Amino acid sequence: MSFVYLTGGIHNRRKLISSSKKTRPTSQIVREAVFNMIKVDGVVLDLFSGSGLYGFESLSRGANFVYFNDVDRDAYNSILKNAKTLKETDKCLVSKLDYQVFLKKHEQTHFDYIFIDPPYDFDDATIARLLKTLKHYKATLILERSKQSISPEIEGLIRYKEKVYGIKKITLYKPNNKA
Repeated sequence: MSFVYLTGGIHNRRKLISSSKKTRPTSQIVREAVFNMIKVDGVVLDLFSGSGLYGFESLSRGANFVYFNDVDRDAYNSILKNAKTLKETDKCLVSKLDYQVFLKKHEQTHFDYIFIDPPYDFDDATIARLLKTLKHYKATLILERSKQSISPEIEGLIRYKEKVYGIKKITLYKPNNKA
């Protein structure tokens, strides 16, 4: 088990647990940079949640509600414990589903922001298919991948910001019709 800390908002510096051996928490520097690029409010989806850092950081900084999803049992349990620690259980829904099953189940749900920090074995083609699926949500998409990865151009989405932080690349997309 390892510990990670939130970087801003009402839960700034609160300690969370990360007990999954299959996930890797996003560094504080990268998370701070991401949240300096966006102002999170509304409803958030943390699709490949791990310990739930992006989602809990979103709640700390003003999101109204967060959907967490991770297929890994240890990650799921970490998210549940972290929600209780922060006393945010009423502002989140935690699922332990394959991401495709989750998206099918929630295809009518409105999301304002979707954080996508997929497993390392997701290749560029898989990411492109995932982004095509996510574009119908008309949400801002925040994609975290290795800096060597390709950030695909997807019809219906505008890639409006991209930054590299060490070994990570953060790419932000928004729908064509979103101001």
